[in-house]
Amino acid sequence: MTAQHCEKCGYPLFEKDGRIICANCTEEEEEVESTQRGNALLEEKREELLTRLKETKDLNEIEHILRCLTLMKELV
Repeated sequence: MTAQHCEKCGYPLFEKDGRIICANCTEEEEEVESTQRGNALLEEKREELLTRLKETKDLNEIEHILRCLTLMKELV
């Protein structure tokens, strides 16, 4: 721990691997990045499902795709 404090949140700053970091803001940024990656992945899978939905005529597959889309909607 250093004697400095984060300008953004006021937490003490730490030195790690030669870098000065704020443990509070770093965790927050990692959570945001993780959420953004998860949302991007969900959107990619949603697009794949919509493409499959347009291409199929199989009612069982249509039902399965619609269930998947519904579950994905609940996640967001």
